[in-house]
Amino acid sequence: MPSNFMNLGWITNNSLLLRATIGLRIILFEYFFFIYMYIYIYYE
Repeated sequence: MPSNFMNLGWITNNSLLLRATIGLRIILFEYFFFIYMYIYIYYE
């Protein structure tokens, strides 16, 4: 029984970590895209 709870907790923790990394990647992508568009408009 405790092993099942530990496994469930590990899966939940892993999914939260995965969601955090995906969110961080999306934020970084939007940030770099914004800088790229700003430079593109500035030099146009």
